[in-house]
Amino acid sequence: MKRTILTTALAALLCLPLPAQQPAKKQAAPQQVAQQPVKQVSQTPPADTAYFRAGLWRSQLDAYYKADSARFPAPGALLFVGSSSIRMWHDVAAYFPEYRVLGRGFGGAWMSDVLYHIDRLVIAYRPGQVVLYAGENDMANGVAPETVARDVDCFLRLMELHLPGVPVIVISPKPSPSNARWLENQRRAGALIAEACRTRTNATYVDVATPMLGPGGEFREELYLSDRLHLTAEAYRLWARLITPHLIPQRNEK
Repeated sequence: MKRTILTTALAALLCLPLPAQQPAKKQAAPQQVAQQPVKQVSQTPPADTAYFRAGLWRSQLDAYYKADSARFPAPGALLFVGSSSIRMWHDVAAYFPEYRVLGRGFGGAWMSDVLYHIDRLVIAYRPGQVVLYAGENDMANGVAPETVARDVDCFLRLMELHLPGVPVIVISPKPSPSNARWLENQRRAGALIAEACRTRTNATYVDVATPMLGPGGEFREELYLSDRLHLTAEAYRLWARLITPHLIPQRNEK
C-alpha cells in the first residue's frame, strides 16, 4: 500500500495531479449522459486516497491479484494493459504465440485509472514490453484530449523511472460508431500522444484509427460488436498486425 501511495505521489510530481474530482458538468451536454453510475461497482475510494475513481473495478483487479498470489507471473512478459478493449481481448496470447503474454485490462478504465494502479498492474510484473490502450473512456466522459495525452506521457515517464529500458507500445484512440461524437477529440489526443512518443526513446505510437476507417472516413462495421463500441476478432487481427512489427524479439520462456 505504501508503494502505491508513493507511485501516485510521483505521478503528481512528474506530471499533472491525478484527478481528485469528476470532470465539471459544464463540459458538453453528452458528458451528462456518459457519466451515469456504473451498475454494481462502488465508487467509494479506499481510505488511503482521494482519487475519485479508486474504488472502481475492484472485483476485476482483485481477481488478478488473487491469481498473482497463487502464482506470480514470471518477469519479462509482454504485458497488455488498459481498458475494456484490452480486457475483452480474451485470446490475446493466441495472436502472439512466440511471446509469453499477460493481459491486464480492466473495466471501462480511464488513462488516469491506469496511472493510479500502475504500481501493482504494471511495475510489479517487471514486463519485458508493455502494450497500452486507454483514454477513449476518458474523452467519452468529457476529459480533454490534452489531459489524456498528459496522462499517457506521465505513464511513459513513470516507466522510464521504474522500468528503464522497457519499451512501451501506445495504441491510438480507436474510432467507434457509439463514440462518433468524440472523434475529433480522439484525433487531437492521438496527435498529441504520437508527439509525446516521438520525444521518448522507450515509446512507440501505433495508429489503429486510420485503418479502422474506410476510404471515405466511414466506420468499418465488421470491426465492431453489436454495441458498436467493442471489437470483433477481425478488429483484433488488425491490431495484432499493426502491433507485431514493433515487438522486441523476446521468445516465450516456459
